[in-house]
Amino acid sequence: MSFFDEKGRLRMKLRSSSVVYIKSEANYVNVFYVEWGKLKHFMLRTTMKSLESECLVHGLFRCHRSYYVNPKRITSLHRENSKVMYAEMKAPEPHQVPVAVTYYESLAEIC
Repeated sequence: MSFFDEKGRLRMKLRSSSVVYIKSEANYVNVFYVEWGKLKHFMLRTTMKSLESECLVHGLFRCHRSYYVNPKRITSLHRENSKVMYAEMKAPEPHQVPVAVTYYESLAEIC
């Protein structure tokens, strides 16, 4: 996967299999990935919308307005109540990523 900043400059290239999830934070995104057995992250000034086509091509799934996940790294989906749902992500340490109600059923079908 290729990650470009808001000015179109290539900032990082990763194998899509190493990406665990991508999280939006205001005008930035944090790409969480595994390298040499450790979870690392890279902050990039761009928007989730600008990453959409790259994520779709490489099999990442939008599970929340602020998150893309790699479905191959999901170990389980669970609900805490009718409005709070999470995907448990397989990385060196387990991580929980929120899943919006509107995306839950679609994500459950591909996991």
